[in-house]
Amino acid sequence: MKLSGAHVLVTGATRGIGLALAEAFAGAGASITAVARPGPRLDELACRGWRTAAADLSRVQDVDGLVDRAASAGGPVDVLVNNAGLNVAVVLRELDADTLRRVLTTNLLAPFELARQALPSMVDRCRGAVVNISSIAGELALRNQVPYCASKSGLTHGTRALQRELRGTGVAAHPVVLGLVATDMIHDLSADPVGGQMAKRFDRLPALDAAVVANRVVRVVERGRGAVVMPALAAPAHYLRLTPTYLTDGLLAGIR
Repeated sequence: MKLSGAHVLVTGATRGIGLALAEAFAGAGASITAVARPGPRLDELACRGWRTAAADLSRVQDVDGLVDRAASAGGPVDVLVNNAGLNVAVVLRELDADTLRRVLTTNLLAPFELARQALPSMVDRCRGAVVNISSIAGELALRNQVPYCASKSGLTHGTRALQRELRGTGVAAHPVVLGLVATDMIHDLSADPVGGQMAKRFDRLPALDAAVVANRVVRVVERGRGAVVMPALAAPAHYLRLTPTYLTDGLLAGIR
């Protein structure tokens, strides 16, 4: 896909991976709509010449109609980048119901709802891409992170299913499965006793640079196909989990 002049909507765009993604797409010539919770960080992005949209993606009412609002301000959305995510490290039986719903809504419901909103226009124009930022945690069963692991597992596998729905439409779906990235989320684990110990062990592993990740994502979108799995050490876990899907692809070949 040619990104020069494309309209790219990025959620969670005020920091970390989201900010790096917005910068990388802007560097490729795209027009950016940055989505994040209201606050000074979002206001600062408008100074870059980006359009901004205030939304808390843990609130269903903020997600409703978000793509249409972005399209009204900046034209049809060509690339939807679902990056916003929440992680709360705590044993499930001690997690309050509101926090559980917020994590699952932000990490799983919102990305697919935004994709549902964006895809009709993309398919009609035979042009577009949905990029879902997931985590290797979705391939693992980590203690005290039940909502995060469950939501990222669903996001990754759902994106793979979406790839199969979109074959032949001119629209792509790209799962981005990441290991540790040098962002605030790693440090947020330390509030939980188990999460704190995990964070210390994770710190021994080299963390990915957000800008490197973002540039890789841009290249994949420009190419129009494929996934991003980083670091390479994470790839076996991801592709091993896909083995039944690949076998089923063969069984269902020819069905349209």
